[in-house]
Amino acid sequence: MRWKRLTASVFFIAFLVFLVLGFYYASGQAEALLCRGIDITILDSGELAFVTKARIRRYIQDNFPDVMGHPLLSINTAELETRLNDLSGVRDVQVYYGVDGYLRVRMLQREPLFRIISSTGASCYVDRQGYTFPVDRNYTAHVLLVTGNMGLPMGGRLLQQEFHQRGLLPQEEIVEVCHDMNWNQMFQFICFLSADPLWRSQFAQIYVENWKHVELVPRVGGQLIIMGNLDNYEYKLNKLYSVYRSLLKDNVLDDYATLDLQYSNQVVGRRK
Repeated sequence: MRWKRLTASVFFIAFLVFLVLGFYYASGQAEALLCRGIDITILDSGELAFVTKARIRRYIQDNFPDVMGHPLLSINTAELETRLNDLSGVRDVQVYYGVDGYLRVRMLQREPLFRIISSTGASCYVDRQGYTFPVDRNYTAHVLLVTGNMGLPMGGRLLQQEFHQRGLLPQEEIVEVCHDMNWNQMFQFICFLSADPLWRSQFAQIYVENWKHVELVPRVGGQLIIMGNLDNYEYKLNKLYSVYRSLLKDNVLDDYATLDLQYSNQVVGRRK
């Protein structure tokens, strides 16, 4: 029995020595492994084109010259992720290296929900998470347009009203929040439109004469839809749906220039 215990102890010690030596050998190999290239994957490139592989590769080469041909373990992947996340149109980035010597970059782009053009001509996109980001001269997303007599939203991420009421963010993260309730209400309204197949396809533009007078420009039909303010927008759109059905049934929808939803329990139409 004593010989068996002794033999087991010897094997155990030998195994530990093997693990330690293997670890140091692997570490040495990793330290000696040079970056052979940069492998970039834009996971949603089939839908969006705010960033391209060529632009990301050029950015890394210009701002991180100590990548190509240098040891992989010397590359600060955390800093590279942070810098790439700061680029316009980038939603999320993962940077890591593989045993084949390639630095790998995996990224997602921001998905724009609508575009804003302010009264001064300044412009930005707002994505589905409520973040604003600049327009790109190389790519234009065909999304709902918001124009009129207003400035760009300032002060952080737009939120839907119910999240303000509950004191919660849609995702578990600490972010600066925009406290402009007009823009938060607009974001909530556009989220509602985009979630409905009919309204998503019906409206091309929202015009803000002022925050108490908002108009919708349809893709189909020549009628300007007057919302007034955006309070009770679900109720107003339900009225509009009923009017659409009635006017289409009577084949007189094209006779109207405007449909005004501001008034309770009625829709006021002005003929052409």
